Amino acid sequence: MRFSRVRSVVSGTVAALGLALAGAASALPVNLIANGDFEQGNLLFGSDYAHTPGGNTAAGQYTVASSPQSWNSYLANANDHTPGAGTKLLIGNGASSDSRVWYAQVSVTSGTQYSLEAFVMNVCCNSTYTFAPSPVSPAQLKFYANGEPIASRTPGSTGLWEALTGSWFSGEATSLLLELRNGNLAQNGNDFGVDDIGLYRSTNNVPEPGTLLLTGLGAITLAAHARRRSG
Repeated sequence: MRFSRVRSVVSGTVAALGLALAGAASALPVNLIANGDFEQGNLLFGSDYAHTPGGNTAAGQYTVASSPQSWNSYLANANDHTPGAGTKLLIGNGASSDSRVWYAQVSVTSGTQYSLEAFVMNVCCNSTYTFAPSPVSPAQLKFYANGEPIASRTPGSTGLWEALTGSWFSGEATSLLLELRNGNLAQNGNDFGVDDIGLYRSTNNVPEPGTLLLTGLGAITLAAHARRRSG
């Protein structure tokens, strides 16, 4: 009879743990940016840069492709950032004005904290580029939320992804114009890659799955000890 009760405790704990883990998984933050990984190509976002998928011939142009070098032979042969099956990134040749590299309008909830991120890369240049002193001037990529600067990052080493992160409180706003601008107006160098743009509603109260797992295993261990003592 005691064994049956302990087995019931363990079974109930395992079932509750499963439900808790499922609930935590469903509560993980959802990216509010459509096509933030650019896997759908040149869709669901805007840009003040000129889209030139056939190749790069001037400043202020961009494309969505699998490698910067395939667009401009002087650029780095770098891969996208998206984990798993990702293959595409946004590639830009910095404009001579503070134009929007990328922007999107997103519905948000008032009175809510949001986190935002993008991964950025300096893609200038490979060893065949000899028209500017080294190091060439990298882009200065900045997030703007409804016209206000939020975060910035100047990527360093060529071909290395770096995180651009920030936070934003919506206040009374129910709509967000999220923009990515390049503050560097240099003619030479100033080429960049962007991938995995994300906007997430903050969920600080959601337990981590690992914490739930440890809690559940602890309950199972206590039930096992109780069985030994009662036996």
